[in-house]
Amino acid sequence: MSQTIPNAPTGKNATAPCDARVFVITDSASDITQEEAAELGIRVVPLTTTFPDGTYRDGIDIKAGDFYEKVASTDSIPITSQPSPAEFLDAFETSLSTADSIVCITISSGLSGTFQSACIARDNLAEQLQSRVHIVDSLTCSVAEGLLVRVATQMRDAGETAETIALEAERLRDKVHIVALVDTLDYLSKGGRMPKALSAAATLLSIRPVIGTVDGKVALLGQARGPKKGQNVLTKVVQQSGGVNFALPFRLAYSGGGCELLKRYWEENDDLHAEWRKEPPISMLGPVIGSHSGPGAIAVAFFENE
Repeated sequence: MSQTIPNAPTGKNATAPCDARVFVITDSASDITQEEAAELGIRVVPLTTTFPDGTYRDGIDIKAGDFYEKVASTDSIPITSQPSPAEFLDAFETSLSTADSIVCITISSGLSGTFQSACIARDNLAEQLQSRVHIVDSLTCSVAEGLLVRVATQMRDAGETAETIALEAERLRDKVHIVALVDTLDYLSKGGRMPKALSAAATLLSIRPVIGTVDGKVALLGQARGPKKGQNVLTKVVQQSGGVNFALPFRLAYSGGGCELLKRYWEENDDLHAEWRKEPPISMLGPVIGSHSGPGAIAVAFFENE
């Protein structure tokens, strides 16, 4: 399966977006790499992950593949941190020096203080600039957050205003889903996003949990014993969420060691993608999301059918 970017802009906006009327900004929890950001004509503000040997900017100082190798070689689970308001302020001021307005889409405020950092940064802009920055709390994370960003770039390229783009992103955030089959809940429980007792029970019973975001927070959506049954539950949850709307961007993703599992999952679940006849778009879950999912996870991000 090749890694492709659906509906990626080409031409002027792909390499020189600085003269666009609307500039799109997101954070690295969207799992949009710096290379993809250059193609899409956007800016990605990095979160950080901290190991015993130091702190790394997501996607800049450490890439996804290197991150999972580092996780495998250490007993500690890295700590993630949001960007500072100063980092967003720099991104806003730089962008507004050439663009008319900004749409900034962040990871859910229920999972990170990134949205708050962006809002503080906007409040520290000159008063006449503040109204030109539109910040959207995605209420989700990872490649699902990235889907909202991709729709925003499509609307930007179609000439829509920042206000229209932000309003549509806020409407669509109720329609976007990420559903993931994880190998363990240990990473989420140690990060404080799942009860430790639930993680211990899942490990004891050899349960493969299926998780997603509900009301902006991580939630357990299903569980099964063994990877095969776990994949069946994953597909069932996707279908219960309305099924994949292939008219809008969608994404598959995996964390370290999960590529072959994702490939088998796609090949064995024709009912999930009967309408899609091309190679699926694939991403690797980056360091921030990988710090909470752990290795061996697979995910489907999509807009539900309306």
